[in-house]
Amino acid sequence: MGFSFRKPSNLLVLLMLLLFIFAFYIRPALLFVFPSKAPSTSTESISELSIVLSSLLTISFLIGIPVLWLRFVDNISLRDIPYHLKLRRSDIKLALLWGFVAFVALMLVVMFASLILKSLQPDIRNPVIEEMAGSLSLLSILFIGVFQSSSEEVFFRGFLLDKLSIRENRNIGIVFTAILFGFAHMAYRLAYQIILPFIIGIIFGYVVTRSKNLLSSILPHVSFNLLSLVIAHYMFSLIL
Repeated sequence: MGFSFRKPSNLLVLLMLLLFIFAFYIRPALLFVFPSKAPSTSTESISELSIVLSSLLTISFLIGIPVLWLRFVDNISLRDIPYHLKLRRSDIKLALLWGFVAFVALMLVVMFASLILKSLQPDIRNPVIEEMAGSLSLLSILFIGVFQSSSEEVFFRGFLLDKLSIRENRNIGIVFTAILFGFAHMAYRLAYQIILPFIIGIIFGYVVTRSKNLLSSILPHVSFNLLSLVIAHYMFSLIL
């Protein structure tokens, strides 16, 4: 159970991982540090089809990398992969309880952060999210809110949390995963959009380690993203 460059399947996983790192970390980091290099955006330039296709590509990376890694690198059977990603039928009630706790904690963190940000900067709107939400139909919002949010949990809390838990120390795994989760939001080109997901990643990592079920982080993540996108969609419609 280890990585070998002699296996073509392992090289495929490595290629996907490198593409993922470039698309979600290196390129956004360059645009974050050098915002003048970022392409200008307008409401007309963001189409619903391009957003949905981008989401499908993101989902394919977030799901494909863990599944391929577990199957070909760790030699885990396809039937056992969901269990290793913490997609389990056991302790559903406990997962629902922790999911509710995570959602309440998430809303409190967002409200507290909003108050702090408004005191420092009155306009804390995220133009990228507003343009995206305004370009999407409710069906597309439902698709992105449910499937992309769920795939993010599969990748970060289902897969990476264990891989980054040095000597099975879950606290280390939670922190490292939260850092990567925060920097995965660099595409929004706003500092608080990195810090806030980092804090949220800590919350999600904690509830998953307590419940041992990924449902405890999927439910609050999906609920919050759906709520945010729907609100942004209607607010953008009112502005227009």
